[in-house]
Amino acid sequence: MKKIAYVITQSELGGAQKNVLLLCNGFKDKYDITVYSAPGGKMIDELNSIGIRHVAIPEMVREINPIMDFKCYKKLKMEFKKNKYDVVHSHSSKAGILAREAALSAGVKNIIYTAHGFVFNEPMSTAKKKLYTFLEAYESRKTTSLICVDENDISIAKNKGIKPKKNLVYVPNGIDFDRAITKVDSQFVKYQSSDKLDANCLCIGKEKNSQTHISKMRKNFGISEGDFVFGSVANFYETKGHRYLIQAFKDMCTEGYEAKLILIGDGHLLQEMKALAGDNKNIIFTGYVENAMDKMRIIDCFVMSSVKEGFPFVILEAIKNKIPIVSTDVGAIRKILNEEEFGILTQPNNVDSLRLSMIKAMEEYPMMIKKAEKSYECNKERYSLETMIKQTEELY
Repeated sequence: MKKIAYVITQSELGGAQKNVLLLCNGFKDKYDITVYSAPGGKMIDELNSIGIRHVAIPEMVREINPIMDFKCYKKLKMEFKKNKYDVVHSHSSKAGILAREAALSAGVKNIIYTAHGFVFNEPMSTAKKKLYTFLEAYESRKTTSLICVDENDISIAKNKGIKPKKNLVYVPNGIDFDRAITKVDSQFVKYQSSDKLDANCLCIGKEKNSQTHISKMRKNFGISEGDFVFGSVANFYETKGHRYLIQAFKDMCTEGYEAKLILIGDGHLLQEMKALAGDNKNIIFTGYVENAMDKMRIIDCFVMSSVKEGFPFVILEAIKNKIPIVSTDVGAIRKILNEEEFGILTQPNNVDSLRLSMIKAMEEYPMMIKKAEKSYECNKERYSLETMIKQTEELY
């Protein structure tokens, strides 16, 4: 049985971690798999639940730290030599650098790296961008195959001199659309308004039990049946752009629009974002919740405010549940939404652009429902879990 090591920097649940979990679940009966990451996150519990071995590396930290990074490299090298892995597949920038160096030194023949959006695409100083670009290009020469989840990153890699030894391939993220419990049907009820939008534009659920479950969840978060709910599912990091979303929503409230904003997630900027929200009672912070993707179904319009993304799984989850989408035009989003055929695109780092897009989604909600329906039908084949696993396995 072939032995595979997956290496990722953090163990809290995010898009890259979900990619690892899906690969582990898909390959667990075919390969001997071990996952390496920093300790303490929910990903470890998920790995344990599907019977995948996890090794915690306390020295694996997100920020550049020469002493910790060297210790991490030494530990990974020792692990790779001892276990004689056939494949080392790393995810995220820090793990990608350290794992590739360690794998090469340990004599691993097949070294794979998945770029979930190159780090130099994030807002940072020119000096940092140059450093990260150099590191990605340098490490690519030690890489057997480099996977990009965003097709745009293929051309970026070529232009930046990021050239792996064998394969530079586009493998988009995928999920199991067959398990979808959709939030809305193609029918909807629109309540008329005399002056401007009445935000009580509701959707009729396909199944009574499903709709009852959604109503119960809304009630648990203090959301009434008639409330129009914007929402996001993302941990609180700068790249997720929560500050733009919160300010855009507050400005909408000042203009007289009535809605709720639910922010599902945890992260080191949570308290700062709560302070930014101030005393606005219509902004709901859930913190960490179990089964966040199920909680997503209480949302009437999903909003992604990120300033940098690769290919976010959360967009696929919104599509699976037929939730209308407003998203910043970053990473693979434009392709997923087929320009604006399947949703609304807005400018990143721009409060006014986001505010106007959210207002448009409310005022043209019947159109948004139709976009969501069409998006589901078109994307369930394009971004299937089966395709993602098959294309990845071809590199093993």
